[in-house]
Amino acid sequence: MNWYLLVFQKYATFTGRSRRKEYWMFFLFNIIFSILFAILDLIFDLKLINNSINNTGILGGVYSLVTFLPSLSVAVRRLHDINKSGWYLLLPVAPYILIILGVVLKGATIILSIIGGLTVLGLAILLIVWLATEGTSGENQYGPDPKGTDSYINNELLDS
Repeated sequence: MNWYLLVFQKYATFTGRSRRKEYWMFFLFNIIFSILFAILDLIFDLKLINNSINNTGILGGVYSLVTFLPSLSVAVRRLHDINKSGWYLLLPVAPYILIILGVVLKGATIILSIIGGLTVLGLAILLIVWLATEGTSGENQYGPDPKGTDSYINNELLDS
């Protein structure tokens, strides 16, 4: 739970580096809390949007808004740990241009949509692999190695 709280202490900090453990523990708790809020929304019938496509609950929607920036910032710091720019998080978004182009050109809609969809999937898998890759040892262009001390989590929580 300390790793989850550490990410909130660095709410919108896009500089520095984050360990794999920090990222994946935040990811795990984020999924758990999202499921919990979805269940509570269902139990208490708290619907923000109610239509046949989207039944977004109030608690889940608010939680998503609150965790958006910390999720983005910890992912950027995680990429920094493997010496990559945080801009790589936008890679899976780029192929949507092919999909939009396919709709505009009409004749190539299916082909460009399939290519774009497969490209999105491939780039998303690449990002997952990067996020799971061990960070570079020692200092890199984004800062010191967060594994440099055994008490990283305790020092970060006490310093804030």
